Amino acid sequence: SYLVEGHPERYLPLAFAQCARRHNQTDTRAALRLVLDHASPGERNAALEAAYAAQRANPLALAQWFADQASAD
Repeated sequence: SYLVEGHPERYLPLAFAQCARRHNQTDTRAALRLVLDHASPGERNAALEAAYAAQRANPLALAQWFADQASAD
């Protein structure tokens, strides 16, 4: 998060890649929160839609998705 905060133009693409990779829930949520806090509105919506599509069958993950969306800057 420090890298994205200091140089979003350089490190935000890494957060997008981590969201898309979906290696594990912890890393994916951390990356999604970075995207929600630092990306443009269009990029945020795209990341949220992709996360929803990947998690819509998992009630716990979907609840976390709502929490992440609600707490976004």
